[in-house]
Amino acid sequence: MKLIKPLISNFFILLLVSMNINCMAQETKIPIAGNGVLQQYAKDHPQSLKKEKNIQQALILPFFDDFSASYIYPDSNKWIGRSVFVNNGFGVNPPTIGVATFDGLDSAGNYYQNANFDYPSDTLTSQPIDLSLLTTDNSIYLSFFYQAGGYGDPPNDGDSLILQFLNNDTNWVTVWEVDGNSVATDFQQVFVHVYDTIYYYNGFTYDTLVDTFRTANFQFRFMNLVYGYGMEAIWNIDYVYLNNHRDTTDTTMFDMAFVYPGPPLLKNYSQMPWSHYVFDSTGQNATQYYETTRNNDIISHFLKFHTEIFESGNPIPIYQFDTGGYDYFNNPQSDSTINLRISYGIPSNFTYPITNSSSDYQEFLVKHYIEQTNGDGILSNDTINNVQRFANYYAYDDGSAEWSLGLVNAPGGEMAMQFTIVKSDTCQGVYIFWPRMIYNTALDDFSIAVWSDNGGQPGTLIYKKAGIYPTFDTTQLNGFIFYRLDSNIANINDTVYTQPSLAAGTYYFGFIQGVGYPDYSEPLAIGLDENSNWDSTKLWINTNNAWTPSVIDGSIMIRPVFGTAMSLGIKNMDNQLANSLSIFPNPASDKINLNWTTDQYVQSNDLLVQIYDPQERLILSKTGFQNQIDITGISEGFYLIKVTDTKTATSFTKKLIINR
Repeated sequence: MKLIKPLISNFFILLLVSMNINCMAQETKIPIAGNGVLQQYAKDHPQSLKKEKNIQQALILPFFDDFSASYIYPDSNKWIGRSVFVNNGFGVNPPTIGVATFDGLDSAGNYYQNANFDYPSDTLTSQPIDLSLLTTDNSIYLSFFYQAGGYGDPPNDGDSLILQFLNNDTNWVTVWEVDGNSVATDFQQVFVHVYDTIYYYNGFTYDTLVDTFRTANFQFRFMNLVYGYGMEAIWNIDYVYLNNHRDTTDTTMFDMAFVYPGPPLLKNYSQMPWSHYVFDSTGQNATQYYETTRNNDIISHFLKFHTEIFESGNPIPIYQFDTGGYDYFNNPQSDSTINLRISYGIPSNFTYPITNSSSDYQEFLVKHYIEQTNGDGILSNDTINNVQRFANYYAYDDGSAEWSLGLVNAPGGEMAMQFTIVKSDTCQGVYIFWPRMIYNTALDDFSIAVWSDNGGQPGTLIYKKAGIYPTFDTTQLNGFIFYRLDSNIANINDTVYTQPSLAAGTYYFGFIQGVGYPDYSEPLAIGLDENSNWDSTKLWINTNNAWTPSVIDGSIMIRPVFGTAMSLGIKNMDNQLANSLSIFPNPASDKINLNWTTDQYVQSNDLLVQIYDPQERLILSKTGFQNQIDITGISEGFYLIKVTDTKTATSFTKKLIINR
């Protein structure tokens, strides 16, 4: 293990590169300081951070994990420790869906408090494995795939990924390691012989290790050494396989698998306003969609693909279709071959069912299956799910940021994302996700802006709201902040900007940096979802009085909101609906009860119950009669609960406090 590392972090390298002699303005990807997914999960499940205990009985061979059956944290039946992040967003063309990601963050998604130069960061340790009956077996091999960077920040020289074995003296022995070189790589497969004599490449020469590993409590562990802080120096691990009767040619397995999550079945967006979808449902559906699959075997197989769509809470599919016949995998697995499959197309008569056109929110579960004719040894990677949500905004992103994007050395710099709205509507505001950075951006002022279209790029400024500062929402997963686009004077020759009522067409939503930043080498940085890259021509920047398309892949995390203004103010409404219902307990912890005092609303299908957070974001929606609602999935805090009779358009709103 090399202990002398260059004393310069990924983050500072990034800033030094961006601060060239001429201080040239440019767009720059910057690692973020925390993982919002882990932070939210740790907040909602504090018991998950408690120290784990070893299992009572050692495992036996084979040991296998492709991280497709777990999420957030590794499977505790196989692994000890929760500092690595199990996800399906950071791996680029992994062997199967799901990877274990190593970075500079702890199990709660925060950078390590004791971080210093060249510090051990994440560790993934196997549960004990009994090899005591195999002391003369020389055919035991551990194989795995690793990748530097993926969709995240690649490790630099000085950042390492290390594999260690536990010997009979309970000491950890390094048997393999690799250094970063600031370049993202494809997945590469590694074989390590579990044997008393191991030839270990230390980065310069081969060392010979003579030790005893085949014990009743053998363990192995991966760990990374990191210089720096935050979500940087990314390594991805996948397809970990330990067994005997192997050699280094044993590179395949009878396993047909999905590689990425299920795609949205919308043509242009990951999410869009439900009322806009209802306006043009057939025109907004994708005519075909992409699924990436991999044949991890050495021979071809016949496969069938099937899709089912469910309404939220309904176990019976409302729609299902096959791709038509069997697909033949004629490019079996190799180290570099990924089989990209394009579907036969979505049936032309498919639309999401419009059962409630007056609601702002609808949700559907889309499941995709691989169906083999002759079986498959690993079933957990044969099914992928996608929750298709419709709310009151347009979105390209999937809600999770791998990076941030900023305009370095660019006072007054502009950034905008293209959106095409399908019907005339009023833009109520925008949601923006500002990730927390290593440096402070709370004093970086900006303006929300909307531009018209000028031949496929931003044109005339049609709305501006100045004097805004980024705020950070720690109560929600990668929490978006809502900025209302109300009428205002933007202090540009006293120009009055009114709330934009937009005709159907193309517009650009974004922000303009202020001109008084303390340090423009540490810019305002918006969340960047790098693995949601719908169309690279949709993101535009302006740092020198001319708009140019971004050279960065991905989607910035901004979501324009449309529709009528939500009346969420607490009102003492004297209507029959309000007088017919009491809601208790309040404060509540795990559920709320709805007690109806008149028969008029009992079993009514016209009722809509919605819970909003203080930023007016819809958290939960229930259609039809409800007498009890489960709120265990909602974080503690203050909320507003709105009950609407959609038939009469009457509603009332009251405060709701969730306290555990």
